[in-house]
Amino acid sequence: MPVMETLLPADPQSAGRARRFVVTALHTTGQERHSDTTELLVSELVTNALLHSGSEVGLRVVAGGPTVRVEVRDASPVLPKPARHAADAATGRGLEMVELLSSRWGVETREPGKVVWFEVGEPSSRPDRETADDEPSGHEIGSSDSPEGAAPEAARTVQLLGLPVALYLAMLQQNDALLREFTLRAFADAASEEPGPPNATEQSAVGDLRAEVQAAAEAGEARADLPVAVGPRAREASAQLLATLSEADLLSSSGELLTPPALPEIRGCRRWWLGQIVTQLDGAPPTPWSDHVAEPPDTATPMVQVDHRRVLDQLGDAIVVGDDLNRIVHLNPSAERLLGWPAGELVGQRLTTIIPERLHDAHVVGYTSYLLTGTPRLIGRPIRVPARRRDGSEVPVELLLSAFPGPGGRQMFVGSLRDLTDRDRSGEQRLVDRGLGALEEIAAAVVPHAGPGEVRDLARLTVDVVVRHLGWRFGAAWMPEEGAAHLRCTDVREAHSGAASGFGTLTLRQRLRRGAGLPGRVWESGEAAWITDVVADANFPRASAAVQSGLRSAFAFGLRRSPQAEVEAVAEFYTDQLVEEDTSLLSVMTTIGVIAGAAAAR
Repeated sequence: MPVMETLLPADPQSAGRARRFVVTALHTTGQERHSDTTELLVSELVTNALLHSGSEVGLRVVAGGPTVRVEVRDASPVLPKPARHAADAATGRGLEMVELLSSRWGVETREPGKVVWFEVGEPSSRPDRETADDEPSGHEIGSSDSPEGAAPEAARTVQLLGLPVALYLAMLQQNDALLREFTLRAFADAASEEPGPPNATEQSAVGDLRAEVQAAAEAGEARADLPVAVGPRAREASAQLLATLSEADLLSSSGELLTPPALPEIRGCRRWWLGQIVTQLDGAPPTPWSDHVAEPPDTATPMVQVDHRRVLDQLGDAIVVGDDLNRIVHLNPSAERLLGWPAGELVGQRLTTIIPERLHDAHVVGYTSYLLTGTPRLIGRPIRVPARRRDGSEVPVELLLSAFPGPGGRQMFVGSLRDLTDRDRSGEQRLVDRGLGALEEIAAAVVPHAGPGEVRDLARLTVDVVVRHLGWRFGAAWMPEEGAAHLRCTDVREAHSGAASGFGTLTLRQRLRRGAGLPGRVWESGEAAWITDVVADANFPRASAAVQSGLRSAFAFGLRRSPQAEVEAVAEFYTDQLVEEDTSLLSVMTTIGVIAGAAAAR
């Protein structure tokens, strides 16, 4: 059976060399049909070997008959395990891919390290020398965790008291991402004389608590007292790992790594965890997480500059803007009044300043997860949360979060806070919720754009999004004609085909002077307007067509480049229900008009 072997150097280009080697080997032996799968899996295993062992990598291909077998050898004796990962995990998927795509795979200890192998095609019938008879294929199959003949290493136990469960898991996710990128950077810097990052053998000395902490999380525990067995080199390995992660954080803060820098709580959890290993091995008693000294916030990285400050300051809703380092970079006067804090005291402070302490961990975990994975869990969804005021009291608010790209690739977060004191979740409030959803989508669509948009396009976008979010039957956009003597309808949007076809046809032909009809009165006054019953309204020229289409209540608002500017377009909306005037919804729609209009001003 043809056997081909090669030895790959410990540098990042070896993954590409491995792919080319197996493709050539399979073409030589007439096994081209397995090339795609084999190339993908060998790339994963060689990359993992380079990252975690820091040694040369041996590659062996056995191709003949119905089966292709590939073996990847490195100098690390640490055996990989198929692990369970969150759906949004950024790393750690290599073995899962091997398990899914290969017909069989396994691990063998072989001096001085190990061999990870897989087979593609029909599973071979021969037994592997270290596979137990009752062990299913596709799982770890090493006969022991130590090379043959080696005595097991003596382990000691460290106690981690009050470990913050969710924060610890977020810390591990951050550490994995930083170490992976930092290691690849170290491989690329062949001229560096600095010691490389800790490999898997060294990292294993500090112990592995993932399974225990994940079980605590699934049981709903916020804190857990857990023992961790560490190796004899745990003290030195902990110090090196902490130094490496601190250096990676500095590189991340300066923009040299793509992974975002760790938040102070993540750094604090990391320092406490590794510090406990060092100090307890030196004979000190355990220090609970609750007694750790908090990490200082990052003050060296410049804060993101906020566009459209004047627009934000004119909005009725409380607006707080944060950056990707979890700092408050702007709040409008409405937020100052709601929270009792002057802007001068809050800008530059952590966002946790306005969050009750019991919710800090959840906030940091969510923030870290979004920055690492881009998976929105709360963004774009109105939620009820308490906000902390300057005097320590709490106010119930409805929070709507938006995320936007800022200058220089930085990330910005905008939070809209609505005071829910003495309000219940009435039908009126649910309508406002849908309006806030429309505001979120429109803001996300127009704020990142660098250049100005056409007013007509922005009006069309506004009508389309609002009709969809509110579920109202009809919407229309109106623009002043040349000379600004009349308004003319430029676009209509029906919730579904035929929802208001007769009314839409008439609307497209209509021209209205200032003050005439619903759009005309908004154009003249500059204020949003509401009609509870269009049939009973004396200033509604399209009443007959509205009755025939079953339309009853309506509202309209203007698009303008700033809260004091002239109205440049009008958006109107209709429903087949009788709905009393909703001033909160009109406030949200007015905000939409300014955000969309301001996009035309850039």
